[in-house]
Amino acid sequence: MKHAHGLHEVHLDSAGFYAQAAWGGYPWSAEAYIFGLCAAYPWKRFSSLDLCVEEEVARDRIEVRERVCKTVALNLLCAKLSEDAGIGDRLMPVIQGSLPEDYIRCYDSLSGMIGEKRIIGVGSMCRRKTSGDDGIIAVVEALHRELPPGVRIHLFGLKSDGAEAVADLDDRVASIDSQAYGVTARKEANERRKLDPAFSKSNSYVAGIMANWYRGQMCRMGAPRSRTSQPGFVFPASEAAPRTVLEALELHARRQINDLIEQGELDHDQIVSHHTLQGWMADWSLPHGVHSADPYISQDQLPPELREAHAGWEHEESATWLVEDDLHSHVTMGVA
Repeated sequence: MKHAHGLHEVHLDSAGFYAQAAWGGYPWSAEAYIFGLCAAYPWKRFSSLDLCVEEEVARDRIEVRERVCKTVALNLLCAKLSEDAGIGDRLMPVIQGSLPEDYIRCYDSLSGMIGEKRIIGVGSMCRRKTSGDDGIIAVVEALHRELPPGVRIHLFGLKSDGAEAVADLDDRVASIDSQAYGVTARKEANERRKLDPAFSKSNSYVAGIMANWYRGQMCRMGAPRSRTSQPGFVFPASEAAPRTVLEALELHARRQINDLIEQGELDHDQIVSHHTLQGWMADWSLPHGVHSADPYISQDQLPPELREAHAGWEHEESATWLVEDDLHSHVTMGVA
């Protein structure tokens, strides 16, 4: 932090993606992060801890939902600790998701903490395509429709095409960041070392690359190419339908665990393993004649205490628990 002396302002990222890639998660506690780092320097803003959901981290919708719930819990914990440290006004909450609806749900769970006027971070942007139902434009436009006017967003790791695509939403997008200049500096330095093995990728060299990159971005965003706003999307549930009664029970167990994590009843670093699910389901009794290995057909195969919750979840997801192959057979059966 000694190198930050004299800078106009400095912002702190919690390094969620790097921590996941390098160590499989944060090697430091929320307490160590807030009291040991965030409170140790007058950052303009510092990000809440969060759990990214890029494809190489969250392999399916179940893992995405689990990590979004844990992100909610981490935000609430960081908010409490920041208030205790007297720096709560500089905390930037971070929302996570894969689909636009994930980000909206994450925001809704944190809206009481966020309030009507604040800057919030939007994670898992750096490897996201620009267009499409789950692209940068779709996510930002969904947030623009749903968030209060006073809540603005910071986009982490936005690539050039993405930044240009949302340039006309500068009333909503407060700021962006990117490591694209760092990648360029590393590539160019490696090329120069082929001719000059002693060449050093010094701080001043990287700063020059960053300044050129910044000027280029400002030009692109100052005169962005026109685009057509994407309409609102209705997203079907994209997690696979349970094939057996056991898989349906596991989905219920995971949802209950995620709800408790989000509510702070379970720790944000709770490991949801196979043994965890087995223990969670131990007290559930299936109806007479139903076995866990049976093909899953309807909620009538579930324990009575789960059926009401199951009906609510089906309504929440537009009653679609179809994967692509099931959808084809479903339509064929309907025509027949």
